[in-house]
Amino acid sequence: MSELDSITLYVGAVYEDEPKTLSGYTTYVDGSVDTNTAGVYTITYTLIKLEPFETQTWTREVTVTSAPSITLVGDPVITVSLTDTANYVDAGATSPDGTVLVTNLDGTASESFTVLPNIAGSYTLIYYLPGSFSNFVTRTIHVSDPNSGGGGGVSAPESGPTGLDASIVSTPPASGPTGLDAVLEAEPVKPAVGYPIVGKPAVGYPIVGKPAVGYPITNIQP
Repeated sequence: MSELDSITLYVGAVYEDEPKTLSGYTTYVDGSVDTNTAGVYTITYTLIKLEPFETQTWTREVTVTSAPSITLVGDPVITVSLTDTANYVDAGATSPDGTVLVTNLDGTASESFTVLPNIAGSYTLIYYLPGSFSNFVTRTIHVSDPNSGGGGGVSAPESGPTGLDASIVSTPPASGPTGLDAVLEAEPVKPAVGYPIVGKPAVGYPIVGKPAVGYPITNIQP
């Protein structure tokens, strides 16, 4: 029996098995890895050749350890003026277990945040360690427009009812029915229109890993 490389993963990581193969042999895989549970897992690869008959056995040890700790530097929610986005420097996050990466708003990841858009809205940054996607911290950045009146890409009406309140407010006629009949015949005030938030949070959250599935017989052609 021969031993392949040993692998160490964090809980929640993705394990992709690479079976041992040889030309002319059929590979049988026994064992699986549950990356959601810490522990030591052994995968056994049995290689068989029929003519002439020969077998080889290989093993791989996979160790799954607890997710590392990550500490956010600074506040989890901050507000930045639209006029200050070009000067924004993110404080990042730290971990004793390695270098923390942050997701940028263009879908990439780097050791430090790149550019905060010059667009009012709310944005979410995700900080994580490579190979460990089950443990992460986030920071939400609200970019406010000082000229919008509402900040953060949201403009509220100056006065008057909103939402459900606006839909039930009515103006009774100068004359005619009163009481319930007056309410039913009144001309309703149009409800206030909701104001959308400009901008959107970063897309692409870390993928939570799944256990490796046992492999069926694999025919390896010469």
